[in-house]
Amino acid sequence: MSNSEPTEVHISGYVVQAQPIQVEAITAAIDEMAGAEIHGANEHGKMVLTLETTKEEDIAERIIEINSLPGVINTALVYHQIDEEPN
Repeated sequence: MSNSEPTEVHISGYVVQAQPIQVEAITAAIDEMAGAEIHGANEHGKMVLTLETTKEEDIAERIIEINSLPGVINTALVYHQIDEEPN
């Protein structure tokens, strides 16, 4: 049995508003991000995605990274849950 601390898992959900013409390129860029999964997008440029990370700081960094993609208008964090996984 290990005495080490459990590993945190941060699950966060986002709504991304993008220029519709850029959705395909944005989707490709987000697909390359570790732990990111796009669950849907529509013809108006709205996208829903989740992200799984091990540090809370990664959430803010990921929002900045997504917002810096060409064509992204806004990224809104709409859900955040912290789970612990035993080591």
